[in-house]
Amino acid sequence: MGQYYYTVATLPMLSFESENMPTTEEFLDLCARRMSRRDYDLLSRARLLPDPQDMSRNPLLRTWYEREVGLRNELARQRAAQLNRDEHSYVRTTPDGDDLSGTLGVPEVAREALTQETPLKAEMVLLRYRWATLDELEVGHHFDVERLMVYYLKLQILWRKRQFNREDGENVFERTYNTVRQAVSSS
Repeated sequence: MGQYYYTVATLPMLSFESENMPTTEEFLDLCARRMSRRDYDLLSRARLLPDPQDMSRNPLLRTWYEREVGLRNELARQRAAQLNRDEHSYVRTTPDGDDLSGTLGVPEVAREALTQETPLKAEMVLLRYRWATLDELEVGHHFDVERLMVYYLKLQILWRKRQFNREDGENVFERTYNTVRQAVSSS
C-alpha cells in the first residue's frame, strides 16, 4: 500500500457542513491518475451501503461495513419492536450468528433517529453518526489509501445530504399523497 502525500495534501478539507467539495467522480478521477491500480481498485469499492459480497479484507473497510450492518440491524430491530413484528426476518447476521450491533452507542443512535419528528431529521442523525464513525476510523491514517477511503466515504455522505431539499420533498409528498387519496376514493 502506497503513501499518497501529494494527493491527500491537495484535497479540500471536509466537514459535515461542507458545501463546496469535489464530486465523487472528480475525486475518483484524481485518484485514478495518482494511485497504484491495486489501491485504486480498493478505494473505488468503498461504499456507504455495504455489499454483502464484498466484506473487504482491508481492515478499515471491513470495520466500516460491520458497523454499518450493525447500525442497520439495530434500526431494523427497533422498528420491528415498534410494529410488533419478529425482528429475525429483518436482521442480518454473520455465519457465527453475530448481528454486529454491539458497537458502543448504536442502540442509542438508532433510538434517537427513530424518535425524530421527520424522516429528514432522522436521516441527519444517522449521517452524523456515520461521519463520527469515519472520523474515528481515520485516526492514524494520514497519507495512505485508508485516508483516501475515509475521504471518499465522507464525500458520499455529503452528496447524499445535498440530495435532500424542501422542494423535492414536497413534490414527492404530494405525489404520494395523491396516489393514496386516489386509491382510497376508488375503493
